[in-house]
Amino acid sequence: MTLNQLVAEAQALPDLDEYAGMSAVDIAHAVIHWPEGSEDQIRAISALRGLIPDRHHNRPPLAEAIDEELAPRRARADQLLAVTTVIIDEASAAKVVDWTSQLKALYDEVDKARLARTEPYRNAWKLINNRYDTLKLRLAMGIDAGGKMLTQWDDKQRAAVEAERRRLAEEARKREAEAAAARAAAEAKARGGQTDVAAELEAVRAQDQAERLTRRAEAIRHEPTRSQLGQTTRRKVIRFVVEDFAARLRDIMRSPRRAQVEQLVDKLTEHELRDLGVAAVESGVQMVGVRAWVEEGGVSVRR
Repeated sequence: MTLNQLVAEAQALPDLDEYAGMSAVDIAHAVIHWPEGSEDQIRAISALRGLIPDRHHNRPPLAEAIDEELAPRRARADQLLAVTTVIIDEASAAKVVDWTSQLKALYDEVDKARLARTEPYRNAWKLINNRYDTLKLRLAMGIDAGGKMLTQWDDKQRAAVEAERRRLAEEARKREAEAAAARAAAEAKARGGQTDVAAELEAVRAQDQAERLTRRAEAIRHEPTRSQLGQTTRRKVIRFVVEDFAARLRDIMRSPRRAQVEQLVDKLTEHELRDLGVAAVESGVQMVGVRAWVEEGGVSVRR
């Protein structure tokens, strides 16, 4: 390919915007870093203006825009709801059907418009949550892994501290026994008219060692792991197993929490009956503690 061909192809390329796809914050940083008054800074300022509307723009606030969009529908709703109807015969009942159908049509239209109006915001909300939640999940997994490692280390440290405490306590008990034996020997010789200074000194020494070891055992404590950014901590956690569900349920039914259980049972029963269907309930169902039947519901208008 010749140089002339390269130049010709370059001239045929569309103008590329170096700031395309960049956020206003990133472009603002570019404005700051380019030399004052340079062509590069002017291009960055121009790109920034393209993203940020002028303070004198005529774009209405969201609330005003929504009110303007709803104005004709509100007018139609006011007109329909202002109608006073009374059913006195089949003809007036048919008019109420038409009136209700018009209200329902307007209701569906408003709801459809609401969904269309909120779709960009709902999509943005989903996008933001997905992006942030993905990162939060990764961080939570790291936090959980660190917590498990630190829990294992803390358990190990606590076990070592407890083992040392038991060792010191056992040593103290041995010294107590030695002191008691030395005192008994000295007392026996004293009753025989002999004085054994060495036995008495041994008793005092053993007793002193026993008291020192006891103090050390009582003073030993497990210390949390500390770093520049924090320290480990553990709290008491309540664990339980319901061993007799029927007895526990009877106790709850005698407490102020009975209403919560009744609501839960009602919802579960409703789901079970709906799964069975109207025909099955009409033919008769056997459900412990439940009497179920089928009756006519309220009238609704179908278009």
